[in-house]
Amino acid sequence: MAVHPAVVGLAPLLLAVVALARGEAGPEVAQAVEGALAGMRRQEEWSALAEALGRLAAGERDPQALRRGLALDAVDEQVLALAERAVADEQALALLVALVRAAGGAD
Repeated sequence: MAVHPAVVGLAPLLLAVVALARGEAGPEVAQAVEGALAGMRRQEEWSALAEALGRLAAGERDPQALRRGLALDAVDEQVLALAERAVADEQALALLVALVRAAGGAD
């Protein structure tokens, strides 16, 4: 499966969302994530994804509940699916860390 460039660009944010969802991040990360998601919510093309990622960060795990009422496009789905998998699966988390490195971010 090819990874969309937007997924690579969002990888640092996704890693922070996953850390929150896994209970491995503190309040400073939560504040940074909320700020980033708030910015995304102001952009029509990213608002649905931002809502879904916010739900994931807050602890929602049910795939239907994460998507309820949201119009996610194919890229949004790829982003969300990677984040969901990384919460529960170490191999997916390792892939996300590799994407962060590819995006030039720190892990």
